[in-house]
Amino acid sequence: MSEAYDRFCKQALYPLMHYSLPEYPTSLGWEKAAWKAYVNLNQCFADRILDLHQEGDTIWVNDYHLMLLPQMIRRRIPDATIAYFLHVPFPSSEVFRCLHVRKQLLDGLLGADLIGLQTYSYARHFVHTCGRLLHAETTPTSVRVGDTVVAVGIHPIGIDVPSLEAKLAQPTVQDTAKSLREKYAGYRVVVGRDKLDASKGVKQKFEAFETFLEMYPEWVGKVVLIQIGLINAAGAEHLVARPVSDIAQRINARFGDLTYRPVVFLHQDIAFEQYLALLTVADAFMVTSVRDGMNLTCHEFIVAQKDTGHSPLLVSEFVGTYGSFGASLRLNPWDRQETARVLHGALTMTDPVERERHWGPCWEYVRKHTAKYWIKSLMEEVRRVHDEVSRRWSVSLPLLHLDQAEWDRAERRVIFLRYDGSLAGFGKEPSWRGDESRIHRVLTRLTSDPRNKVWVSSGRTRRELEERLNHIPNLGLCAENGWIGEGSMVDGGWVCTVEGGGELVEEWSKPVQEILDYYTVRTPGSFYETKELSMSWHWRGADNPAFGAWQAGELMNHIEDALSPNYPIHAVMQNYAVDIGPKSVRRGRALEKDMRQAVLSIAASSDEGPDPKVLALIIGDARSDDGIFRKTEEITTKANAHRSILGAYTCGVGGRSASARYFLPTVKDVLEQLEALLDLNE
Repeated sequence: MSEAYDRFCKQALYPLMHYSLPEYPTSLGWEKAAWKAYVNLNQCFADRILDLHQEGDTIWVNDYHLMLLPQMIRRRIPDATIAYFLHVPFPSSEVFRCLHVRKQLLDGLLGADLIGLQTYSYARHFVHTCGRLLHAETTPTSVRVGDTVVAVGIHPIGIDVPSLEAKLAQPTVQDTAKSLREKYAGYRVVVGRDKLDASKGVKQKFEAFETFLEMYPEWVGKVVLIQIGLINAAGAEHLVARPVSDIAQRINARFGDLTYRPVVFLHQDIAFEQYLALLTVADAFMVTSVRDGMNLTCHEFIVAQKDTGHSPLLVSEFVGTYGSFGASLRLNPWDRQETARVLHGALTMTDPVERERHWGPCWEYVRKHTAKYWIKSLMEEVRRVHDEVSRRWSVSLPLLHLDQAEWDRAERRVIFLRYDGSLAGFGKEPSWRGDESRIHRVLTRLTSDPRNKVWVSSGRTRRELEERLNHIPNLGLCAENGWIGEGSMVDGGWVCTVEGGGELVEEWSKPVQEILDYYTVRTPGSFYETKELSMSWHWRGADNPAFGAWQAGELMNHIEDALSPNYPIHAVMQNYAVDIGPKSVRRGRALEKDMRQAVLSIAASSDEGPDPKVLALIIGDARSDDGIFRKTEEITTKANAHRSILGAYTCGVGGRSASARYFLPTVKDVLEQLEALLDLNE
């Protein structure tokens, strides 16, 4: 166990998670042995959990030491409820990909129902890494690998506020605080408490403090920095302690004398009561980590200042805490002069109103987001996610079978069909595939019934849809997942659901095209197409499919990292294609509008019959149309709150969908189902 912890966890994983690439010994045997020990460690936990687990239990796996454990449990207990929480940062994909067992670790994590991280940026890094290295379909809150959808949530950890308040009120803490005030009377006290680890930025803190005394000599003899240096569990604290001690001695030699020592460096932990007393008397608290998760010393300082002077908190922008403590004083530990100026501002902040303005919002956050809240919210979320998935996956998803009687009795029917992947299959090129004449006959028969409102949606351009389907009367078309046309297209009746329409493309098409050119040249067999509202890069025909998949992941991350922060666009993984388009495009808006109008019309009638008067039939791709299936379920639930008005059939084609009620294996099955329904209806 010590080999797994000391070698792989602390010498490989921990540094990498904090953006420091591991320096392996030259021995390949060492690397293999460390990984083997890590796998065995996780397997020991899995074996023990298997012995203890009972139906209904929730399994909560914590931190980087057990990244393989969720998948190990999932393989042996398929229906287990599993949450995973990472307490440290998750690095960018550029850093994580340097780890030789990167895919094994990601696969291990994706055995969980829910993966919790401390901040939005860590969650974004994790999702991007899965897309880049596993070629997984991702959203900002989920990762899909095959038929598995794993939720990704932001759940910042908290502290036990009532318990800490009780400890702060203890006489030993009050007496120690009184002694400290007497000892440092006439001085402003700056406090820090960190592990002696390179990522904690103690070296940067001392260098900035030295710069502070140089820039503001009036503070010499009036300020003291008390730094507690906790022993690093990895046993390598000497690598940080020695240079930090040298800097402390240099500062004391330059600015101190027999009666004044500006830096008090305690290379040891102290009693918790003494630490709390320090927080109480501190005039400022500094956290200068260069990479860190949720630094809970910040929370403790905010609570300790509740009944004192509301001294300011200085937080590095590279700490997860900063995202939650927006009212704190931000600093960049790599910029000594900026840090010195921030410290000077903190020590000269004497106005109680200004102090309250910085402390108050932090207190409200700490008070609400306690450890109890953290546990409760994460447990509720993983159970919700697990229950939702279980409803879809724990039993065999039924084949689509429409109730003929229910279909006949419906007064209104809203039908939504995906062309690519539902009515016609996918090819190596975005050409029209399938039996077109058969498809046209089915659509014509559906639209001939005045009770039916039929929509066909596609990622193709409106020109392509007009050429192929314009002759079918009363057919609604959705092009490029944003353009909408109703009925006959001869009057140019198109409406774009994105503000600004096709002009939006002009804003970002050139930089996107440059990126697409780059990947197309380097991926033989791939190509891209420019549409009115979006652009698509296709790699189905790539000479090397595995390399094409890799390039697709690289392309998605390139777009998201380089362009999405500056343009309102995003990249979405499709079937052997990457679509780049406006973020505001949402599939199924026309469907939602028609369902709501039909429901309102029927709801206004006096007929209180038992059967649904509106039927919605949504047949789409099992993966890309999952959002439409989910939205249909939401509308159905609201519509039927008081009486049964809307009946919905949601069906994914080609595989399981997390949100559809039914499935059909192939495009052929879709056409046969629709034809059988129409034959019976006639």
